[in-house]
Amino acid sequence: APLPVTVIADLLGFPSSDYAKIKKWSDEMADALGLNPTLEQQAKAQRAREAMRTYFAGVVAHLRTTPGDNLLSALLAPEIEILNPDELFANSVLLLAAGHETTTNLIGNGILALLRHPDQLDDLRKNPDIIDSAIEELLRYDPPVQWTSRVAGEPIEMRDQQLNRGDIVLASVGSANRDPAVFKDPDKLDLRRAENKHLSFGTGVHFCLGAALARMEAAIVIGTLVRRFPYLKLLTKKPRWRKGITFRGVQSLELSL
Repeated sequence: APLPVTVIADLLGFPSSDYAKIKKWSDEMADALGLNPTLEQQAKAQRAREAMRTYFAGVVAHLRTTPGDNLLSALLAPEIEILNPDELFANSVLLLAAGHETTTNLIGNGILALLRHPDQLDDLRKNPDIIDSAIEELLRYDPPVQWTSRVAGEPIEMRDQQLNRGDIVLASVGSANRDPAVFKDPDKLDLRRAENKHLSFGTGVHFCLGAALARMEAAIVIGTLVRRFPYLKLLTKKPRWRKGITFRGVQSLELSL
């Protein structure tokens, strides 16, 4: 968790001393994004949004007078300032949450998958040049986001079900990534998989804005762990998973180095 939140917060322009509370607020907002969040989760998420908005206003005020080499400063520059305060806040919080929640899960899920498939871990250790292909397969095999939603733009009939314009459709990314009509041996982890058109980053106009950053972070973290710790071992057969069905990731992963 520390590396992804540090990277995205630094990229946006938040002070490093604030990363811990930013992570806490982001986690509380993410907990309310699953299906049927509890009233307590919704209340905590609302309080986190309000705290984040107050904090954000202070950061923006500071960067207006003392800009730095970061995304927020660039967006606030007089010659290109195109977002109103609400739009700037909404997009920044989206980038912040999406920029570390999902990448954290990708790293955790990826390490877990490798440790459960020692042959694949050994292949990556002996052939570090396959890291890019490995990250794509880890994204497919156990994606950090399991569900996404879309709104029907026109009437559609699917599998004898009628969808009307404006209907909300839930799509299972995890299931699509195991489609036997698209992937050979879909339940097998294969770091050298050649045809790997997974949907973990979405597609079309909805394709993930931070895909390149997530891939780079995962490649650096997982590649470094594999290289530096040749005796990496899992200490539990049943790791604790985060609650909810939208984001999938381990709550913690106990390892022996």
